[in-house]
Amino acid sequence: MKRSIHRLITALSILFIAGIILSYLSVWISPEKLWLLSIFGLFYPYFLIANLGLLIYWTFRNRKTALLILVVILSGTIHIRNHYQFRGTKGNDDIVLSRDRQENRKTVKILTFNVKLFNFYEANRGSGSYNDFRKLILEQEADIICLQEVLVPGNNGLSLETLSRDLGRNPYSYYKFIGNPSKTRNYGNIIFSAYPIINKGEVSFSKTGSRCIYVDMVISGDTVRVYNNHLQSFRLGSKNLALITDFEHNLNEKSIYKLQEISLRMKTAYIQRAKQAKQLKLHINNSKYPVIVCGDFNDTPVSFVYRTIKTGLTDSFVEAGKGFGKTYEQIFPSFRIDYILHSKNIHTNCFRTVKTRLSDHYPLVSTLELQSSQSPGKH
Repeated sequence: MKRSIHRLITALSILFIAGIILSYLSVWISPEKLWLLSIFGLFYPYFLIANLGLLIYWTFRNRKTALLILVVILSGTIHIRNHYQFRGTKGNDDIVLSRDRQENRKTVKILTFNVKLFNFYEANRGSGSYNDFRKLILEQEADIICLQEVLVPGNNGLSLETLSRDLGRNPYSYYKFIGNPSKTRNYGNIIFSAYPIINKGEVSFSKTGSRCIYVDMVISGDTVRVYNNHLQSFRLGSKNLALITDFEHNLNEKSIYKLQEISLRMKTAYIQRAKQAKQLKLHINNSKYPVIVCGDFNDTPVSFVYRTIKTGLTDSFVEAGKGFGKTYEQIFPSFRIDYILHSKNIHTNCFRTVKTRLSDHYPLVSTLELQSSQSPGKH
């Protein structure tokens, strides 16, 4: 019996070691070439947990195998840091922001939030109404507000004018919607700003409903470009997620067909996101101003998309976050898929994930400081 268990653990060790190594490779190989590799990146946290458990077992069983597993785990230290921060935040966000402003430092507070259509189509409206979203957003007192998956259906009394008035402490705004906006339905991304906007535009993604908009705004005499992204999603509903998480109890011909459909959706999404990430990165590289890149990337830190966009930028969570960086409330894909990134000459003073169940995403709030030594982007 003991020998059989040992053989099973040995086989699992090989599988999980291979799995975590493949997850490392997934950040370097575009899904356009090998999309299945991205699945390993998605499940990196589970491979990490499994290998940590195996490390304990092999420490008592075979030190050489334990050392191999330890080396494999440590070779992905950067990915661990992208998921979990062991040190605390740098103080209360509002206190730090107030102090910085009193000292006339170039400090800005930014919020990014996927509002999930303000739950307009949710059967159970108890999960949060538009007014609940409005209250939460206003409580953050952000200078820049980046919202994704905004739906303003005029037939229920909510319009663009109403939304702008409700968030009126930020008088400047820019939005972009899918298709031709009408008085009855508008869907897309919005940026609200307390600072003057001198230029605005869109990074146009073809053949998709995903959106990336940007604005150039003047902050204390310097011009900064802010991107608000919503990259290609898997478009998996609650029934799809239930099928994946409880597959063994739904094993039949119909569920196998549905899994094939899910697989095709995931393949399409991974390939589309990779193209969008490269297109966005090219646009960022051509910016003559420092940048802040916000939004829902729909991909984890162990992904080709994250590495492509993040290269040359600083991740606010990594710089000043605390604990687990999970931003998606659902089980699959869990962990971190929403981000605030910025140029190297911008510094994160504070970072906070607002734990709320209004949406399936958590809002992110960050206090950023423009370094006085910066030369790019002078207005």
